[in-house]
Amino acid sequence: EDNNSYSSYWKPIEPFLTNKSRIYLSGDGVYHRLNLNTIRHATTGEYLLQRYEIHYLLNPGQFIQEKGTSASSKKAVLFGDPVFDASTNVQSMDSNNDYETFQPLPGTQKEVVKINDILKSNGWTSEVFVHKKATEKNVKTVHSPDLLHIATHGFFSVGKVRLTAEAKKDFLFYSGLVFAGANNNI
Repeated sequence: EDNNSYSSYWKPIEPFLTNKSRIYLSGDGVYHRLNLNTIRHATTGEYLLQRYEIHYLLNPGQFIQEKGTSASSKKAVLFGDPVFDASTNVQSMDSNNDYETFQPLPGTQKEVVKINDILKSNGWTSEVFVHKKATEKNVKTVHSPDLLHIATHGFFSVGKVRLTAEAKKDFLFYSGLVFAGANNNI
């Protein structure tokens, strides 16, 4: 019996799935190792397989190619190539700093542009956030697009990212995505 997986891996995202029966998942981290279909609801005992039609994707681009997608509005939001520093010279930062600094990812701008071109040629509308506009604040303003694509660094790091005392109690706060201006916050 597995009484922990539901509350750890599914319950936090379930409120966002109200009235949804088909889910497309491009997993990362632990979600590469889980078969969500075999997770059972903690109180009802119902398997996710009984409640949802879960489609696993190797990458978000497969969603566009999937026949019969249920994307109703065909709206996408794309983030990429964040500017991590206010200055362009990362080496000028304090070399004794114990916190991680992040290097540019110029390939992610090409990635976002190409995805945007493919989407537009298939009748999608999109918002694109690159460079200084690829911020955490802008991500938090996004509301229910059919496709959200974020091309940036990710991290899982104990002691490399500043956290509040409360956040340090939860291991999930040691992971995250890195957005524009991140090196200025260290």
